[in-house]
Amino acid sequence: MLTTGTPIQTSTALATIPRVFVSGPVGPPVVYQAAQTAVQATVTRSQNATSAQVQSLTAHRQWARRPADERFWSVAECLESARIHRDTAREYALSYRDLDVRAVEVQSARPGFESDLDLRLVSRDGRQAEMTNYCFSQVARVAGAPADYLGTLPTELAAQCIQSGLRQLGSSGAGTAGQLLVHGTNGHTIARALNGSQYSRIFDADLLERVASLPGGWKTPPARPAGIDGERTKIATIADVLAGSRLGPQVGDTIAPAGVYRSDRDLWIFQVDPSRVIETGTGRALMRGYILWNSEIGGKSQGISCFLLDDVCGNHILHGLSVQFEFRVRHVGDAAHRSDRAMRVELARYASMSDEAERRVIQGAQRLMLGTDKPSTVDLLFAKRIAPKGALESAYAIAERNVDSYGPPMSAWAMVNGLTEYSQTTKHTDARMELDRAAGKVLALAS
Repeated sequence: MLTTGTPIQTSTALATIPRVFVSGPVGPPVVYQAAQTAVQATVTRSQNATSAQVQSLTAHRQWARRPADERFWSVAECLESARIHRDTAREYALSYRDLDVRAVEVQSARPGFESDLDLRLVSRDGRQAEMTNYCFSQVARVAGAPADYLGTLPTELAAQCIQSGLRQLGSSGAGTAGQLLVHGTNGHTIARALNGSQYSRIFDADLLERVASLPGGWKTPPARPAGIDGERTKIATIADVLAGSRLGPQVGDTIAPAGVYRSDRDLWIFQVDPSRVIETGTGRALMRGYILWNSEIGGKSQGISCFLLDDVCGNHILHGLSVQFEFRVRHVGDAAHRSDRAMRVELARYASMSDEAERRVIQGAQRLMLGTDKPSTVDLLFAKRIAPKGALESAYAIAERNVDSYGPPMSAWAMVNGLTEYSQTTKHTDARMELDRAAGKVLALAS
């Protein structure tokens, strides 16, 4: 008999989820409580430094690559989908040795075939859970068998290899216990993730609920269609476009969902607040923006990067990007409550921060003269180990060509923008990251 436990949420769908898909003793359920969401332990903050997560092409890559079924018009639309996942979820503590993976006969999707064999997690009373590709790779990794190799084997042989690997694990100690995340709707159960016992999960719906309640006029910038199969489109209205945008879609243009993406593996959000621009005194008006990411199943950390920018193209290229700070949170450890609170407080604080505070930082960078000419400016920054001399000279040249926008090229503000623009001309990601960090160091000189 399968034992019973307290469900995460009360719903008809949950009644169809097996207690846990193991062949041995059943562990206690890991009960999820929305008010005390477990975000993980290690929080890193990088202030006044351009993030490795966010560059001018970061949002563009998401726009170009995401399939149609992962794109949403708004946070509200995405939240509706994420809540279904959260409200039909259960997590269970278990020993890896007790996992039972079998080759099970299922209805075939191939023309002319009635049935096929498929790998399933099976409970002690015979109930089955289909594994997502990601969950299968996690099970295979625990068993010590490469998922790609298992995919080349006959199904029954693959099941035997996994079971053999699982049975060889120790009965106790580090790396022998984990958590299984399952969802059930309409009698169909899916195993989405198998994580370690120290994994601390945060559901996408909780992050989306926080984002939806942020103060200010946050919105997803409109985007042009990416040309992918099945893409939804509509004609942009005044409610869709960004006020004052020179580069983004305008009223009457065709637009498509972008900026809010969610799959069975991750969540990724890009929003700006065009209602409160920051005047720099050089003709540039900056908007606040943020990018938030998460994975419910262990595919990546959770994090937020907050930044200033000039404008956003219709293909979501970010212009004039200057990152203010970033939080990254690993889904492990014992500081869940503190990190969760830090994420909520910092993002809300940034959203409601006085424009004057940011204006003072920018104006300070504009007033700070690093030298009297190119050699003295470059030499000062090189002596402070900001960046290689060649990179500093290239950044200064860019600043010289953009005096109308950035001010005198000897100023800290001009060199911040020169380094940021120069970073986008390099082919290697590591080099771009170093130059973006260098721009952040120059900005920090004025703060």
